[in-house]
Amino acid sequence: MTMRRISVFTTNIGYVKDVATVIEALNKVYPEFKVNVDMEDCDRILRVESQNEIIDAIEIIKIVKEKGFECGVLDD
Repeated sequence: MTMRRISVFTTNIGYVKDVATVIEALNKVYPEFKVNVDMEDCDRILRVESQNEIIDAIEIIKIVKEKGFECGVLDD
């Protein structure tokens, strides 16, 4: 049985080219994750989805920050 997991983060990613950079960096570490950024949302929402793996929010934030962007877990 698979369990879908989703984590949502706020970012300050400003441009589409930057979205590609962040997604590429995340996909290198987590190739099995589905990653996207909602550039229409004022919080530039980064959504990370996994079918089986636990999503390590601290590691996701670290990777995004290494690319020069702010990132934090979106509070419910």
